Amino acid sequence: MARGRDRGVKPFGHTAIAKFLDARIDEIKAFKTQREIAEEVGFNTPNMISMLKNGDSKIPLDKIALLARALDVDPGHLLRLGLEQYWTGLGDVIDEVFGHIASANEFELFLKKWRQVTENTDPRPTRSMKYEVDVTIEQIARSAGHSD
Repeated sequence: MARGRDRGVKPFGHTAIAKFLDARIDEIKAFKTQREIAEEVGFNTPNMISMLKNGDSKIPLDKIALLARALDVDPGHLLRLGLEQYWTGLGDVIDEVFGHIASANEFELFLKKWRQVTENTDPRPTRSMKYEVDVTIEQIARSAGHSD
């Protein structure tokens, strides 16, 4: 009988941060290597970057800011994903404690325009508004290649 975890099973491969890191590292591989990322974050070996993106290891929370800078991503977004990796299923609690963290990209794509058109009135969502927003976001996701 095998001891330890099964070969090939990635204990954190299912987490949002592992999937995010894998996709982001793939996006920037033409101009930044995993070795360069590892050096910027302070890891001794690029293998640690592979372990994080493959889900073999949890993201060290003290490395979030450096990793965000190395990957040119929003540190608040990366922190939220990292916290969810440590406290699986507690996304609602994380939101309650830290507020609804919006990344700079989310702000630029959605909140900025919304606040402009509503003149910062924060209108109460109606059923119709929710439907229209859902449809629009699904269309955007499809055009960006992110539909399920």
